[in-house]
Amino acid sequence: MSLAVRLPGRPPRGRDGAVLDLQAVREELPAVRRAVYLNTGTAGPLPRRVAAALERALAREVEEGRAWPDLWPLARERREALRARVAALIGAGAEEVALTHHTSEGLNIVLWGIEWTPGDEVVTTDAEHEGGLVPLYLLHQRRGVGLRFASVGDGSEEAALEGIRRALTPATRLLLLSHVSYSTGARLPLAEIVTMAHARGVPVLVDGAQSAGALPVDVHALGVDFYALPGQKWLLGPEGTGALYVRADRLAELRPTFAAWASARHGTVAADAPRLELAEGARRFEVGTVFEPALEAWREGLEWLESLGWPELFARVERLAAYARARLGELPGLRVTTPANAAGLLHFEAQGAAPERVVRALRERGFMLRVTPHPPRMRISTGFFNTEEEIDRLAQALPEVVRSA
Repeated sequence: MSLAVRLPGRPPRGRDGAVLDLQAVREELPAVRRAVYLNTGTAGPLPRRVAAALERALAREVEEGRAWPDLWPLARERREALRARVAALIGAGAEEVALTHHTSEGLNIVLWGIEWTPGDEVVTTDAEHEGGLVPLYLLHQRRGVGLRFASVGDGSEEAALEGIRRALTPATRLLLLSHVSYSTGARLPLAEIVTMAHARGVPVLVDGAQSAGALPVDVHALGVDFYALPGQKWLLGPEGTGALYVRADRLAELRPTFAAWASARHGTVAADAPRLELAEGARRFEVGTVFEPALEAWREGLEWLESLGWPELFARVERLAAYARARLGELPGLRVTTPANAAGLLHFEAQGAAPERVVRALRERGFMLRVTPHPPRMRISTGFFNTEEEIDRLAQALPEVVRSA
């Protein structure tokens, strides 16, 4: 069966306008042939070329060593190439992007880089991931920063806007929220939220873990101040990769908490004088030695995704999510809880069945999905590499699995 055209509407097309060859795409992703892979929101399937790039880089380090004369210039060149690709993906300038190890590192850079004063508050939502909540709680414990939680309900646009509007106060110094909630699947109306926050003088820090690579992101158009993202989810990179966008006019407001040679402007640090000139742009938030093979592999993966055409990949994620909503929504006893303003995550629950037991039974049948807490619900992620047939298979399996669970 051909996988070139599976979804309703226009056929999938790559960057050059040619029909996207899903068979070739899926051959590049061995994990999607082992199981129905519906868990990209946790970690995306690793492309063959990403693994191959890792292996090549590691083999080079083994055979040639990790300190050969041309290593540092080449590493800087490759790092800048990766920075430029990430910047292009999210509509930023390369100088506004710091390379990090994960979303949480980017969130921490911002939270600990602000000069907090007594009485300051941070507003967040009641649908956030621990990656943002844990540093917020530490900030509260160690610095006395107040925390306020905006109730956003299921994440529908009206509920989110009203909840955040009510939570903002004259003491609010920062708003932290997810572009797409990991726990509800809702895509928040970020541009409208940013406009509302900025009207009150509040900068916005965004957890982009479930948005970068799943939907179009233009940080300049959105007006956000800070945007943290991972490499291993929708961008199909290795673990230990990520990035932080810091809007150019916000750079001076953040103080690096951890710093080392990479944080300083090259050639400005003297051994006998306590002066420091920070690196230009967001690079000042990078510290030092990193695992270069992972960065090289991530760059290789991003180049492949670009060649497929980001607009079509985003459209496929959205169309598959809509198809899954329709198919699962028609099953008796099943309720889709993610609102219509969604991206690639879809949450659902089955009446009278424990989500953990259902997911475990589905895993035994070759379906990879997960349970999210607060409250426990099942979640699928529709990656661009998934197919309509896979959603149909899940819909066919669910009634029997739910009955037996």
